[in-house]
Amino acid sequence: MATNFTEGGDRENLPTETLPIPYGLRSIPVIQFANERRRGWIEAEDSPIRDPGDAWDEHRNARMRKPQPEGARVLYVESVGIAGGEFGVDQSVDGLDVRYSLESNGDLELLDDLQWADWSREGYLLVATRSGQLQIRNLEGNGSNIRFEEDLLGLQPTPMPKLRDEILDVCSDMSQPYNDAVVNKLPF
Repeated sequence: MATNFTEGGDRENLPTETLPIPYGLRSIPVIQFANERRRGWIEAEDSPIRDPGDAWDEHRNARMRKPQPEGARVLYVESVGIAGGEFGVDQSVDGLDVRYSLESNGDLELLDDLQWADWSREGYLLVATRSGQLQIRNLEGNGSNIRFEEDLLGLQPTPMPKLRDEILDVCSDMSQPYNDAVVNKLPF
């Protein structure tokens, strides 16, 4: 499905052309853990119900669950309040402070060291720790066996300079027919 930019409010007669860039836009519902929901997480039975007057879904601590593929464990994530900043000292996920836990054989274990977690298709636990580690954990038997680990703490991002400006330049030319000169402005 292509994403189109339109002018004005005419949503009935959308243009059929697609963007000459390998990106699109998709709306994301205004609800806690919207991305997790797209990846198969569901709201836990004990998650507070969203107040219909809470337009931004900010006034509750939602709790999500995801069963282990081909396994018996359940991974939980819950919001524990609004964080101090997207990548600030409070380390947030979509602006929320989060807490992960794992249910196994009726016992619930808090996974305090995790910043992010989800299951692989094979049932391994994929995690990003608060200390900057990416890990794949095998939970067979008692405890956790780390199958893979990479320390990202010392890495620095390499931003693509001017990418935003170049995309905006292309978008400003949208009223003209697409041609190779417009497409060739892009660095990819």
